[in-house]
Amino acid sequence: LAVPSTELVEALCSRRTILSSGEVYIKTLDATQASDASGALAKAIYGRTFDAIVARINELVGAAAANQLAAATARRHCASMPTPLAEEGGETVEAPFIGILDIFGFEAFETNSFEQLCINFANEMLQAQFNADTFRFQQAEYQAEGVPWQHIEFEDNSATIEL
Repeated sequence: LAVPSTELVEALCSRRTILSSGEVYIKTLDATQASDASGALAKAIYGRTFDAIVARINELVGAAAANQLAAATARRHCASMPTPLAEEGGETVEAPFIGILDIFGFEAFETNSFEQLCINFANEMLQAQFNADTFRFQQAEYQAEGVPWQHIEFEDNSATIEL
Protein backbone atom coordinates (compact mmCIF):
# COMPACT_ATOMS: atom_id res chain seq x y z
CA LEU A 1 0.00 0.00 0.00
CA ALA A 2 3.05 2.26 0.25
CA VAL A 3 1.82 3.55 3.61
CA PRO A 4 4.07 3.55 6.67
CA SER A 5 2.82 0.91 9.10
CA THR A 6 2.45 3.42 11.94
CA GLU A 7 0.09 5.54 9.80
CA LEU A 8 -1.91 2.47 8.78
CA VAL A 9 -2.28 1.38 12.41
CA GLU A 10 -3.35 4.91 13.37
CA ALA A 11 -5.90 5.05 10.54
CA LEU A 12 -7.39 1.66 11.42
CA CYS A 13 -7.37 2.08 15.20
CA SER A 14 -8.54 5.66 15.66
CA ARG A 15 -11.05 8.13 14.30
CA ARG A 16 -10.08 11.74 13.74
CA THR A 17 -12.74 14.44 13.92
CA ILE A 18 -11.98 18.02 12.88
CA LEU A 19 -14.41 20.60 14.20
CA SER A 20 -15.30 23.78 12.31
CA SER A 21 -13.16 25.65 14.84
CA GLY A 22 -10.17 23.65 13.63
CA GLU A 23 -9.87 21.61 16.81
CA VAL A 24 -8.91 17.97 16.22
CA TYR A 25 -10.28 15.17 18.36
CA ILE A 26 -8.83 11.69 18.10
CA LYS A 27 -10.85 8.80 19.47
CA THR A 28 -9.27 5.39 19.93
CA LEU A 29 -11.46 2.67 18.45
CA ASP A 30 -12.28 -0.50 20.37
CA ALA A 31 -11.29 -3.90 18.94
CA THR A 32 -14.61 -4.40 17.15
CA GLN A 33 -14.50 -0.95 15.54
CA ALA A 34 -10.86 -1.43 14.48
CA SER A 35 -11.75 -4.82 13.02
CA ASP A 36 -14.62 -3.21 11.10
CA ALA A 37 -12.25 -0.54 9.76
CA SER A 38 -9.79 -3.23 8.70
CA GLY A 39 -12.57 -5.17 6.96
CA ALA A 40 -13.77 -2.03 5.17
CA LEU A 41 -10.24 -1.36 3.93
CA ALA A 42 -9.89 -4.96 2.71
CA LYS A 43 -13.22 -4.72 0.85
CA ALA A 44 -12.20 -1.42 -0.76
CA ILE A 45 -8.84 -2.82 -1.88
CA TYR A 46 -10.51 -5.96 -3.21
CA GLY A 47 -13.14 -3.95 -5.10
CA ARG A 48 -10.62 -1.62 -6.69
CA THR A 49 -8.33 -4.52 -7.60
CA PHE A 50 -11.27 -6.35 -9.13
CA ASP A 51 -12.27 -3.29 -11.18
CA ALA A 52 -8.66 -2.79 -12.32
CA ILE A 53 -8.40 -6.42 -13.48
CA VAL A 54 -11.68 -6.21 -15.42
CA ALA A 55 -10.67 -2.88 -17.00
CA ARG A 56 -7.20 -4.21 -17.95
CA ILE A 57 -8.58 -7.40 -19.50
CA ASN A 58 -11.14 -5.43 -21.47
CA GLU A 59 -8.42 -3.03 -22.59
CA LEU A 60 -6.31 -5.96 -23.80
CA VAL A 61 -9.17 -7.55 -25.74
CA GLY A 62 -10.16 -4.21 -27.25
CA ALA A 63 -13.47 -3.64 -25.51
CA ALA A 64 -14.72 -0.06 -25.75
CA ALA A 65 -14.37 2.29 -22.80
CA ALA A 66 -18.14 2.16 -22.26
CA ASN A 67 -17.92 -1.60 -21.85
CA GLN A 68 -15.10 -1.22 -19.35
CA LEU A 69 -17.24 1.16 -17.30
CA ALA A 70 -20.19 -1.20 -17.52
CA ALA A 71 -18.01 -4.09 -16.38
CA ALA A 72 -16.65 -2.13 -13.44
CA THR A 73 -20.06 -0.93 -12.27
CA ALA A 74 -21.70 -4.30 -12.78
CA ARG A 75 -19.16 -6.14 -10.69
CA ARG A 76 -20.44 -9.57 -9.59
CA HIS A 77 -23.00 -9.49 -12.41
CA CYS A 78 -20.74 -9.76 -15.45
CA ALA A 79 -21.23 -12.57 -17.94
CA SER A 80 -18.84 -13.88 -20.53
CA MET A 81 -20.43 -12.95 -23.84
CA PRO A 82 -19.71 -10.81 -26.88
CA THR A 83 -20.53 -7.17 -26.40
CA PRO A 84 -22.01 -5.15 -29.28
CA LEU A 85 -19.88 -2.14 -30.14
CA ALA A 86 -21.52 -0.51 -33.13
CA GLU A 87 -23.60 -1.04 -36.20
CA GLU A 88 -21.70 -1.33 -39.44
CA GLY A 89 -23.68 -1.54 -42.66
CA GLY A 90 -26.79 -2.72 -40.82
CA GLU A 91 -24.80 -5.40 -38.99
CA THR A 92 -23.80 -5.35 -35.33
CA VAL A 93 -20.05 -5.55 -34.91
CA GLU A 94 -19.04 -7.39 -31.77
CA ALA A 95 -15.85 -7.29 -29.79
CA PRO A 96 -14.65 -9.91 -27.36
CA PHE A 97 -15.47 -9.19 -23.76
CA ILE A 98 -14.32 -10.96 -20.63
CA GLY A 99 -16.31 -10.49 -17.47
CA ILE A 100 -15.42 -11.80 -14.04
CA LEU A 101 -18.15 -13.08 -11.79
CA ASP A 102 -17.49 -12.92 -8.08
CA ILE A 103 -20.33 -14.01 -5.83
CA PHE A 104 -20.66 -15.32 -2.32
CA GLY A 105 -21.84 -18.73 -3.46
CA PHE A 106 -24.56 -20.99 -2.20
CA GLU A 107 -24.77 -20.77 1.55
CA ALA A 108 -27.07 -22.37 4.08
CA PHE A 109 -27.31 -21.24 7.66
CA GLU A 110 -29.37 -22.59 10.52
CA THR A 111 -31.63 -19.57 10.03
CA ASN A 112 -31.47 -17.84 6.66
CA SER A 113 -32.27 -14.15 6.30
CA PHE A 114 -34.09 -12.47 3.43
CA GLU A 115 -30.69 -11.24 2.24
CA GLN A 116 -29.46 -14.84 2.08
CA LEU A 117 -32.57 -15.84 0.12
CA CYS A 118 -31.78 -13.09 -2.39
CA ILE A 119 -28.13 -14.19 -2.63
CA ASN A 120 -29.12 -17.82 -3.19
CA PHE A 121 -31.79 -16.85 -5.75
CA ALA A 122 -29.28 -14.69 -7.63
CA ASN A 123 -26.83 -17.60 -7.60
CA GLU A 124 -29.48 -19.91 -9.04
CA MET A 125 -30.21 -17.37 -11.79
CA LEU A 126 -26.50 -17.03 -12.56
CA GLN A 127 -26.15 -20.82 -12.66
CA ALA A 128 -29.09 -21.01 -15.08
CA GLN A 129 -27.48 -18.34 -17.30
CA PHE A 130 -24.17 -20.21 -17.20
CA ASN A 131 -25.94 -23.46 -18.13
CA ALA A 132 -27.72 -21.76 -21.02
CA ASP A 133 -24.57 -20.08 -22.35
CA THR A 134 -22.22 -22.98 -21.80
CA PHE A 135 -24.37 -26.00 -22.51
CA ARG A 136 -27.68 -25.28 -24.24
CA PHE A 137 -26.65 -22.56 -26.66
CA GLN A 138 -23.23 -23.98 -27.48
CA GLN A 139 -24.56 -27.47 -28.10
CA ALA A 140 -27.38 -26.09 -30.27
CA GLU A 141 -24.83 -24.07 -32.24
CA TYR A 142 -22.60 -27.14 -32.72
CA GLN A 143 -25.58 -29.14 -33.92
CA ALA A 144 -26.72 -26.39 -36.33
CA GLU A 145 -23.21 -26.11 -37.78
CA GLY A 146 -22.65 -29.86 -37.96
CA VAL A 147 -19.72 -29.73 -35.55
CA PRO A 148 -19.09 -33.12 -33.92
CA TRP A 149 -19.25 -33.02 -30.14
CA GLN A 150 -20.16 -35.22 -27.23
CA HIS A 151 -23.45 -34.18 -25.63
CA ILE A 152 -23.00 -32.96 -22.07
CA GLU A 153 -25.75 -33.55 -19.52
CA PHE A 154 -26.25 -30.82 -16.95
CA GLU A 155 -28.60 -30.23 -14.09
CA ASP A 156 -31.48 -27.96 -15.05
CA ASN A 157 -32.30 -25.72 -12.09
CA SER A 158 -35.33 -24.01 -13.68
CA ALA A 159 -37.72 -25.77 -11.26
CA THR A 160 -35.82 -24.24 -8.33
CA ILE A 161 -35.99 -20.77 -9.87
CA GLU A 162 -39.72 -21.09 -10.55
CA LEU A 163 -40.45 -21.77 -6.86
